[in-house]
Amino acid sequence: MKTTIKIKNMKCVGCEKRIINALSTEENISKVKADHKKEIVEITSKQSLDLKKVKEILENLEFEIEE
Repeated sequence: MKTTIKIKNMKCVGCEKRIINALSTEENISKVKADHKKEIVEITSKQSLDLKKVKEILENLEFEIEE
């Protein structure tokens, strides 16, 4: 299952790496791709994604999901 999320405050490759590293540790997530130029994160998960958990991880990194 693929989910695309719009992220605020993602400005550089370093931001991409922080997001990828943090989300990749989640058991249900099999792949993460981040693009700071488009300000999106594409998440491939084995099952339905827990957006509340993803939002919590991103907020801990000081990023915000654009809703």
